[in-house]
Amino acid sequence: MGHRHIVVFCLAVATVATASARPARAPAAPSPFDGVWTIEATTRSFFCPMRSKTLQAVVRGGAVVQLTGLPSPRSTGQVDASGGVVITVETIGHTARISGRVQGAQGQGEWTSDSVICANGDWRATATR
Repeated sequence: MGHRHIVVFCLAVATVATASARPARAPAAPSPFDGVWTIEATTRSFFCPMRSKTLQAVVRGGAVVQLTGLPSPRSTGQVDASGGVVITVETIGHTARISGRVQGAQGQGEWTSDSVICANGDWRATATR
């Protein structure tokens, strides 16, 4: 590997999840999308050395509270009440923006990154609650 942008590619995959410590706050109301999601992200970028990546995300109260499968990510994101997904992930000097939709126990969407080599791709997610 050795490419910082490879990590960003993995982010995009995430349909619903992120790993970052957040300060303690009042518990959010439960969301129909709360739980653990397995995400398969793929790239459309020809030169990206990593073609796909599997991640796991935890959603609580509609907020993405944990993302595993990336090195030291900082992220913010949510799944709104209608299933719209919007997540921003920063890791190893790159930023990825993830968008899409979940419905029931499935989701899909796309991601973009500021990496020139791994610039964009798609993701699919399945709830493994």
